[in-house]
Amino acid sequence: MSKTDAYFFTEDLSNFEKSSIDLIKPAICGYCNMTGDQKLINTIIDDINISDFAGVTLTFCYNCKNISARFLFYNEWEGNYTVAKSAPAEDFKQEDLNSYIEKEYPEFSEIYKQSQIAETNGLNQVAGIAYRKSLEFLVSDFLLKVQHEDENWVNDYNTSLSQKIEKLGDQRIKTLAKASSWLGNDQAHYSKRHPEFDVEDLKAFIKVMVLAIENDYQISKAEALINRKKEQ
Repeated sequence: MSKTDAYFFTEDLSNFEKSSIDLIKPAICGYCNMTGDQKLINTIIDDINISDFAGVTLTFCYNCKNISARFLFYNEWEGNYTVAKSAPAEDFKQEDLNSYIEKEYPEFSEIYKQSQIAETNGLNQVAGIAYRKSLEFLVSDFLLKVQHEDENWVNDYNTSLSQKIEKLGDQRIKTLAKASSWLGNDQAHYSKRHPEFDVEDLKAFIKVMVLAIENDYQISKAEALINRKKEQ
């Protein structure tokens, strides 16, 4: 999220007034569809509802040197602006998950991908809760597949996510899961305990957690190979 200057219409529409807003910067160019920093050029906010959008901002892509128009949506819960529509339209490209993750954690993978789609379409409130749901599936399946915890306990409705996280043996994964759960819970409640963090932080923690699970799997394969060689 970025603090940026924006221009607001005066009541008689004859002029603009300058003020600062919180804007979730777009990360994909509408022309080349490359992910990267999009420079904010100028932003106009329509706070008197003369159009279908809350405002418009122009962004410059450092990769293809083109300018995109971004029509904005105002998120009343979080008090910030996010992109609702782009011109030209972005060709959304989902982040690929490792084949091991997609195979061993299919429900997590599907929920995570749906969360990305919701976020890309400006549904940040829905996306945050969905990312939290993906986390619960990832933790639960990890306990079953890697740590071989009791299936009845993991699947019990009364077993909370926090209880499952406490069962995680790898301290790195436990730390990331706990931080993700805290931010995920913030997305589901009216008042936030950690207002300095947002959906981007939640996603980052989950991504690193996925990488840790992938790395442990590859290390276990390498160890199995070496041990097999020693036994020959």
